Amino acid sequence: MRRAAAWLAALTMGAWATAWAHEPLVAYEVRAGDTLYGVSQRYLESRDDWRLLQRLNGVRDPRRLPPGLRLKLPLDRLRGVAQTATVLYALGGVEVAEGHGSRPAQPGDRLAEGARVRVAPGGFAGLGLSDGSTLHLQGNTQLRLLRLREAGELGVRDQRIGIERGRVDSTVKPLAPGSRFDVRTPRAVTGVRGTRFGVALGADGLSMSTDVIEGQVALLAEGPAAQPLALAAGTGAVLPAASPSARAVPLLPPPAPEAALAPVERFPHALRLLPLPGATGYRVQVSDTSAPARVLSDQTVAEPLALLPALPDGEHLLHLRAVDGGGLMGHERTLPLSVRATPVPPLLRSPRAGEVLPLGQVRWLCTEVPGVQAYLLQVSPDPAFGREVQEQRQEGRCDFQLPIEAQGEYHWRVASLQATPGAPARRGPFSDAGSVTLLPRPSAPTGLQNDADGRRLFWRGQAGERYRVQLSAAPDFASLLQDIEVALPEIRLDLQVCRTYFVRLSARSAQGLWSDFSAPRRVGLPGGLCSAEGNAVGGPGGEGWDTLAR
Repeated sequence: MRRAAAWLAALTMGAWATAWAHEPLVAYEVRAGDTLYGVSQRYLESRDDWRLLQRLNGVRDPRRLPPGLRLKLPLDRLRGVAQTATVLYALGGVEVAEGHGSRPAQPGDRLAEGARVRVAPGGFAGLGLSDGSTLHLQGNTQLRLLRLREAGELGVRDQRIGIERGRVDSTVKPLAPGSRFDVRTPRAVTGVRGTRFGVALGADGLSMSTDVIEGQVALLAEGPAAQPLALAAGTGAVLPAASPSARAVPLLPPPAPEAALAPVERFPHALRLLPLPGATGYRVQVSDTSAPARVLSDQTVAEPLALLPALPDGEHLLHLRAVDGGGLMGHERTLPLSVRATPVPPLLRSPRAGEVLPLGQVRWLCTEVPGVQAYLLQVSPDPAFGREVQEQRQEGRCDFQLPIEAQGEYHWRVASLQATPGAPARRGPFSDAGSVTLLPRPSAPTGLQNDADGRRLFWRGQAGERYRVQLSAAPDFASLLQDIEVALPEIRLDLQVCRTYFVRLSARSAQGLWSDFSAPRRVGLPGGLCSAEGNAVGGPGGEGWDTLAR
């Protein structure tokens, strides 16, 4: 713990302590005219490092080196040429600190040795190194590029990454002999020669974990008596804050989706996983198939359910890992994931949801999407659209006429079609489905009769029906005298003698559908003496002659 505390103090001052008991050594074959002074000046940090070379190689005379002698050069003192790291992606709040300033990270940024990268909670970032190795930083992580050196003449690299907070996943290209790639924390160093592995530093700044997906890593804990722990693929180790050593444990198997992956058309998309015994969390990543090192989405959830955020259309890779109680991430499952979210679907306008319409020709309307060439309508009695699907394509306007002859509930949806040069139009996702009930129209009322005085009309009706009564002076009903809706199959009309009327009826069913109108029926008041102009002729007291006659 004393050495760990000293290491933490060194971190605060900006220097990292050396964790390896033995630094890697680089082989150099002596050429004619070489001296230890010259080799030190050419390859090492300081010309004075010749003394270190003399002790390391047991050379008696530093001025005389026999050609062909293989010298051992300490990689830790190798000067090399400083390299840079490149920001591959940065989402959700990623900041780069160099010198005394900081700035938001942007893809393509070049980062020099000593740069820090800070990722906000919920964000993530990726860095590419000069040899093709990549680093993925999850949310709430802070990383420092301790050393990025390449000695091209010697064919070696010295790359050291420091984790000050959070988790980093590394994919490391195979290293030449004498090269080094390691990830350092205050408690331990994880060194590799080409592999995929992750290192996480606990919130306390002391506990840490390492998990290996491919290859092999060596974990060296802080402490004078610590021995490197070899971790093979499929294993990991947790180093608690109060423990001087760690032990290898098997990683959890990879989780699996609850169902086969269908193309994703809507976001957020609910991805359900099968619960995995022993898992306390699940990491869900999406990367680009054409550039697997480019992560598009990264989240760790406590339950086997993740909501995928909006992703670009195309073919992607879904990476699934479980997290055990010690914080170790398990084996990875990688699956293809297709996204087909554009062109966006239109909004349904008519029929309205739950509306009842008569059988026959139905008009289906939806909003129009800018830039879309055509629309595809689907209608089916099956809410899953798995059977009896009728389709119709419409160019330009989202306006369809589709006849339906069988009564029942129908579901309908519309998709946009985007023209693609030299290929069939690309269909986007379907809209949310609407529903409509189609029923036969009720029959027009029959059995129209009137009573003795001619003013009361009645007819045969059905339970639950309402009725519409139209009265006109002409059989074409071009002009209406009355248009009345009644609840019972009868009505009393205010008719005048000496005039001819026509009446027609329509029935409204309990579901709200109106029948066609019945055939026009001529009606009027009985008897009476009328003038040539069609007006009633009355007696001396104004009585109608038909009344006087009775």
